[in-house]
Amino acid sequence: MQTAPTLLLTTKLYRPRADLNWVARPVLFARLDAGLTRKLTLLSAPPGFGKSTLVSQWLDYLGADKPPDSSGSEIKIQKFCWLSLDQGDNELVQFLRYLIAAVRTCEPTACPTTQSLLGTAQLPSVDYLADVVVSELTMLTVELVLVLDDYHRIRSDAVHQVMRHLLRYLPPRLHLVILSRTDPPLHLGRLRIEQQLTELRASDLRFAVAETRQFLDRRLSQPLDDDALNLLHARTEGWITALQLSSIALQNHTPHQFLGHFRGSDRLLVSYLVE
Repeated sequence: MQTAPTLLLTTKLYRPRADLNWVARPVLFARLDAGLTRKLTLLSAPPGFGKSTLVSQWLDYLGADKPPDSSGSEIKIQKFCWLSLDQGDNELVQFLRYLIAAVRTCEPTACPTTQSLLGTAQLPSVDYLADVVVSELTMLTVELVLVLDDYHRIRSDAVHQVMRHLLRYLPPRLHLVILSRTDPPLHLGRLRIEQQLTELRASDLRFAVAETRQFLDRRLSQPLDDDALNLLHARTEGWITALQLSSIALQNHTPHQFLGHFRGSDRLLVSYLVE
């Protein structure tokens, strides 16, 4: 017996568009590129470090036409899909429906058996579903990068179990990118030992002084002098959201006025953290 169809919010499948004025980060792009030969790329950092923006930028770069590499080989262009997770995705059926919907944005006929099983009144065991998902994803006809954003919202043991199984037997044409505020319980230690994990953390995502300069120059009518720039960079520690909110405040205050009072407790910054 089939259950009633579930409405999917398709906007969860749209990746955030990168700001055209955002700072390009070729060093991090190179690390993300290198990670494509491994199973999982993990970006784990607190909010406001630009995880989603960086990966969205990288996907733009990845999808652009590339010249042959130094050996003359043609660079393989990846397809990519995006899923932004929320609290409701802790229910295994909903998680898998959205996962399939994301994959189908690149391969419309993917995972028909899994989709059918999710519509039955009596759901198979988690282990069986995990096997079916892996088997069907093995039949992908495209090289696919699957991005799971806000994975820290997932608390379901069943969802983690399926993801651990998928990572253990990851199909050769699939690469996973997970964005999270905390490390997910996905046997990361095993992946490190097997050299199947690429990790970017807050220390990697912080802006360097030169990136802070580039970021602020694109947002302020008057550039900061070196002393003001270095002071702001030191007080924000390269935290991107703090710099973004500082650039808003600097539109209405002189650098001397703002920096004389800014200690990381600015009203805009506090409002962001409370939210």
